[in-house]
Amino acid sequence: MFISTESFSQFALIFSSRSNVNNATVTIGSGTYTVGRTYVFFINTTAVSDPTDNPTVSSGGLTLVKRTTVAGGNRRIIVYSITVASTETTAITFTFAESQIVHMIATYESVAFPGNVINTQTGTTTGADPSLTVGVTSTAYTIGYFMNDRDPFGGTAEGSWTEDIDNGLANPYGQYAVHRNVTTDNTIVVTSASSNWIGAAIQFSGRRSVIIN
Repeated sequence: MFISTESFSQFALIFSSRSNVNNATVTIGSGTYTVGRTYVFFINTTAVSDPTDNPTVSSGGLTLVKRTTVAGGNRRIIVYSITVASTETTAITFTFAESQIVHMIATYESVAFPGNVINTQTGTTTGADPSLTVGVTSTAYTIGYFMNDRDPFGGTAEGSWTEDIDNGLANPYGQYAVHRNVTTDNTIVVTSASSNWIGAAIQFSGRRSVIIN
């Protein structure tokens, strides 16, 4: 007898928020983080003066790993992830040295099994149709996250990508998120009008095979 099965890590957006309350802390309220699952956090802020201000993270017994960051003007995206070793219910707080004008947050959770981070990519420019090119694999799950100076962001995902967030604040600042599972398409393209945008993408391996001889 020979049996071979294969499955892939998949993620779902479980939380998003936006606020233009000017303060130095960004908080994700108390939630349960489940053992064996991977969580990805996109923290999107607009600084008063210093976009390189790195926050301290308070997350109970969880240790978040910073994966990448990108800044453009006074705007910045920081990407963290964690694969949970022991289930914990906790709030997560990011504390900056100076007040942040805008806070935007997106949290993803793996709904199959954890995947390993294999690629990250960032970009920033002025123009239409933001895009990011990341590493390519036939068994990858990719999440793209963008911020611009429009309200809302005003994007349209490619037909093969799933749009998760398209909103903004009146400052104006927009946020946009998309994902795609198990793809060889390594370029994220968001159709939108010209804007000043920044973006970050993270890619996970996601294959788990079971072979019985």
